[in-house]
Amino acid sequence: MKKTLAIIGVTGKLGYRVANKLANQDKYDLIGIARNPGKRSFDHFKNISFYQIKGIDDIENLSNALKKADIIINTGYVWFANHIHKALQKAKHKPEQIIFIGSAAIFTRYNVPSKAKRMAGEQSVFRNFKHWTLIRPTMIYGHPQDNNISRLIKFVNKSPVIPIIGKGKNKIQPIFIDDVVEFIIRSIDNPNVINKEINISGKRAITNRELFLTVAVLLQKRRILIPIPPQIILFGIKLFRLIGQKPPVKEEQVMRFLEDKNVDISEAVQLLEYTPRDFREGCGELIQTMREEGII
Repeated sequence: MKKTLAIIGVTGKLGYRVANKLANQDKYDLIGIARNPGKRSFDHFKNISFYQIKGIDDIENLSNALKKADIIINTGYVWFANHIHKALQKAKHKPEQIIFIGSAAIFTRYNVPSKAKRMAGEQSVFRNFKHWTLIRPTMIYGHPQDNNISRLIKFVNKSPVIPIIGKGKNKIQPIFIDDVVEFIIRSIDNPNVINKEINISGKRAITNRELFLTVAVLLQKRRILIPIPPQIILFGIKLFRLIGQKPPVKEEQVMRFLEDKNVDISEAVQLLEYTPRDFREGCGELIQTMREEGII
């Protein structure tokens, strides 16, 4: 008997890719939940129905959407967990599994506002749900319009000089979006990951300097990296705000750049039998996509 699987945020970058992977497999009946289902094309899907909600706090409609779901995947922020709990309580329904997507950013040593929200969301998961799986990816890249690596690619493609905060020795381990999707797919209905916190990332950690230079090499561009003291960047952010302008980066981003963001993925690889791609490979794929779409 087929199970019913609900995807919250089905029109998002991650949710849509997960739905595409599951489409037409005849393994699940899919429920897509979004504020604007018409944002994406689902013409090629044979096994999906939609529920429109005003927002994640639209408990009434969210409750109706989830009341028959055997498995739920929340591709939105983990701090939405409490709203999902309220919706399930209203529906008087207990799913077999609910998969939450958190963030490895929770491990930052800085007390940034997003950390407290993520921690509160995770505590809601642990406290309110019986059969949960929490997946924490590092920085996700691979979408041509994202605000991290694709943005960097566009900059490196145009500028002969690349400013870098500090010396660029801190480690980073970004994960390609298709690898995040694969980890999610392999977690579905998987007894090995019930009530498990799973950290995922790219295959290996690299330094920020290596990341920048890898992008330049893949673009076949000769670029000069110019280290800039972080104090100057932070002062510049304050100046932008003083003159009423939005700074190009936030203080939180500067602080996070100066700490290691690598994680141990050995448990994820073992439990889910999947090894994600190396940054060089993933970045190469992203650059190819951006060229095909005329972005660079």
